Amino acid sequence: MSLYTIMDIDYIMDGCSLVKEEQREGPTYQELDYKGIKLEALCVSNNKYIVNRIISTDPRHYLIEEIQPGAEIELIAKIGGIR
Repeated sequence: MSLYTIMDIDYIMDGCSLVKEEQREGPTYQELDYKGIKLEALCVSNNKYIVNRIISTDPRHYLIEEIQPGAEIELIAKIGGIR
């Protein structure tokens, strides 16, 4: 197969390497639920995260300032269903 492109080969082949997932370098993102909205975020401390992307089909979620990519959010764990 031939692929004619101006893009860097590393960008195209990302995820196709023979290196195991545990050995890869770089940040590890988590999917989490923030006020009923699914987000992908990077954990920076015990309960603080930086939003990487919004995973939603509702267009209203993309207009919420506090969950825009790059925003820092804080999650408070619910214990035994008590808020």
